[in-house]
Amino acid sequence: MVFESYVVSILNKFLGQYVENLDASQFQMSIWGGDVKLENLVLKENALDELDLPVKVLRGHLGQLILKIPWKNLYLEPVVAKVDGVYLLARPNTDIKYNEVKEEKIKQEKKQQELTAIEEAIKYAEEAKNKSKILYVLGLQSLCGGGKFIIEAVVIPVHVKFQFSF
Repeated sequence: MVFESYVVSILNKFLGQYVENLDASQFQMSIWGGDVKLENLVLKENALDELDLPVKVLRGHLGQLILKIPWKNLYLEPVVAKVDGVYLLARPNTDIKYNEVKEEKIKQEKKQQELTAIEEAIKYAEEAKNKSKILYVLGLQSLCGGGKFIIEAVVIPVHVKFQFSF
């Protein structure tokens, strides 16, 4: 239970800005096999804003996100992230204008997410110290602490439906 909560905090650190309400009930995990499978992840409306695309996401979700994590060689082998099914409902974003207040709000939200992720990681690490040494044996403390590792991403298929207003 503690391990799953720790994995959720790590996933929130990396996926929290793109998906809504990620929690332990959404995934299946094979600890020693290195597979984490998340299903039906709801995309945030601002998930693609960083790409400055001329579209606005109205709704979206990921069918499955499968992570293959090589626990034994985390820094030598890639973590493979396979997204099976991206479904988007989008509209053209013709009125793209720079909004300083909005940009500042987004920056503050990102900072708050990072702080929350760090606080949760510290909390789970302290719980693990008190209850079990397994997290330290697996080396997850360095993963959460910002160590460098390789990520390989595979995304298939992508479905986009455009909604036009006249």
